[in-house]
Amino acid sequence: MTDRRLVLAAMMLLMCLGAAGGDTEAGEAGKVLKLAGTRQGLCLHLGSGLEGSPALTAGLAAGSEMLVHGLALDDASLARARGAIEDRSVFGRASVERLTEAKLPYLRDLARLVVIEDMDLLAARGVTLTEVFRVTAPGGVVCVRKNGAWTKVVKPRPEGMDDWRHPTHDPGRTWVSNDRNIRYPLGLRWADGLPNNLTGFSSCKAYVVANGRIFTLGINEVENLGRPGKGGYDQWLCARDAFSGLPLWKLNCRNVRDGKDITWTNTAPLVADDDSVYSVYEENKVIRADAASGKILWTREMKYPVYRMVLLDGVVVSASWGETESIWFKTQPKAGPGSVEAFDAETGKPLWQLPETAWTIVAGDGTVYLQPRGGGARGGYPHRRRTLARRTHRGRNAGIAAERRRAWFRRPHPRARQENGHARGL
Repeated sequence: MTDRRLVLAAMMLLMCLGAAGGDTEAGEAGKVLKLAGTRQGLCLHLGSGLEGSPALTAGLAAGSEMLVHGLALDDASLARARGAIEDRSVFGRASVERLTEAKLPYLRDLARLVVIEDMDLLAARGVTLTEVFRVTAPGGVVCVRKNGAWTKVVKPRPEGMDDWRHPTHDPGRTWVSNDRNIRYPLGLRWADGLPNNLTGFSSCKAYVVANGRIFTLGINEVENLGRPGKGGYDQWLCARDAFSGLPLWKLNCRNVRDGKDITWTNTAPLVADDDSVYSVYEENKVIRADAASGKILWTREMKYPVYRMVLLDGVVVSASWGETESIWFKTQPKAGPGSVEAFDAETGKPLWQLPETAWTIVAGDGTVYLQPRGGGARGGYPHRRRTLARRTHRGRNAGIAAERRRAWFRRPHPRARQENGHARGL
């Protein structure tokens, strides 16, 4: 975020500080959490242990799933805040230190929630609102109390910040980010999870980043420790805060992997948008899970185990096949049955299905393309039937169901020919 945008956000907060705010939820911590609308990630309490509210830091931890770190302005406040943490038995979930300088001791873009009871006291110590917004994550909330009322401002997402919503960045498999905020030198921001592969070479099969969260799919989780490796391990879908790395939730996908799929072609089916994450469940099912909680919103069963997935314009397209074979760790389908199926991303409603064994699927401009196992190249359909009617029937809607398997093109693909495959557009 530029300094100008930080200043604008700070000005917005100052303009709102006198606004009234009522809340029937008991306790100051409950009021703050309800106003903020977030209960996960990292919370910073700046000015912890004030004489009138010594237990606010502890209450923020007790009333949420957040990791709370407080900064006290003097020794007396430090003692009060730590005493409240002990009384509430929230050790580890809440901690407090003494503020020693005007520059806050945190990385930029870190906290999901920043709580300030008295901005004047912080300003007297040299802490500015610009510095407060520096340590707040994009999309994070700053809550400030003045004259007994709480108000909040959300830090806007910087212009030019990109997500990585497919294992290959986008449904077209470009592997290229559009982010314009990355600057050298680069460094490791955070590390979480087991320090080495549980087994094999690639215990984490896929990761995607969307709307401030990072999702991983793999076997490298503590739940698999101590299990005999014979036969493989359960694969887990895990969500973390992308800025702080703090765990948010995890889901056992109930499919077993051995961690030996080493090459880039073996990425697991995993895609995400702002509100949801889509993945494989129990081998042959596609699921949509709530990005904030991990709750499964819908489940759709496919004919065979699911290996590929893309998300385009509100449509999830998945490829499944029966038996696989591995050539130098490159997992691909054997010649045999397979299926490509499309679902509405919001409702899970099935849209169409093709009996194709697709090793690769890519998508763009309203069209899905396949590289099936063996054969020549040809083209097919847009990802939605109504688009098919527009583009192939020039607005006439008749015959969509019967005509949806007509190929747009059929031609060899040089690279596919080298790998004994072919490409097909849908």
